[in-house]
Amino acid sequence: MAERTLDSTLKQYRLVTDKLAELQAKHKAELAQLEATRSKIRSWLSENIKDAEVPSWVFEVDPVLNWNICKRTDEVAVSSHMKIDDGILVDIKRQYEDNKKQLEDCLESIENWGLQQMIARGSKGFKSDNGSAQLRNEIKYKVEDKVLLCKWALDNDAASELSISMRPNSKFAARVVDETGEMMPGVSSFKEQKCVYVKS
Repeated sequence: MAERTLDSTLKQYRLVTDKLAELQAKHKAELAQLEATRSKIRSWLSENIKDAEVPSWVFEVDPVLNWNICKRTDEVAVSSHMKIDDGILVDIKRQYEDNKKQLEDCLESIENWGLQQMIARGSKGFKSDNGSAQLRNEIKYKVEDKVLLCKWALDNDAASELSISMRPNSKFAARVVDETGEMMPGVSSFKEQKCVYVKS
């Protein structure tokens, strides 16, 4: 087995990111195709049941919602729409997420190996025909007290900058520090080293 080097990991990184881009493009095309099919079904249903005694507002929401009370609705069309929603679409999204996670885990492994190698060699960067790798220090933020952070966010009209899990947006947190010279209450910061790969 060939020895792993920084150059070989750059090549591997490029291959994996290319595969990830291809996967994302394929998934986007599949979703667009399914949505086009669903749209045609809804359009057909709307046109073919427009004369039935059904409130107009139902169709404005979604004609498929009313299929069960309209005798003139084609059951095949409705079942096809439901099959896409409950079966095909779900399977495609699940398969995409599984494949995406595998590739992202591979990228994380490559980045971690590169980080360990550069730290061990005391290097801040590396470059080859396959791209470049750089050692960067990133500031991360950790919530120590959610109550204090929430109170500060409400008092400073910054609730929208917090995630559902009450974590602050990194860019917003950095801006607060730059503008006030102080960290938000209930939040601490720490530096994290990261190996960043750039394709050639």
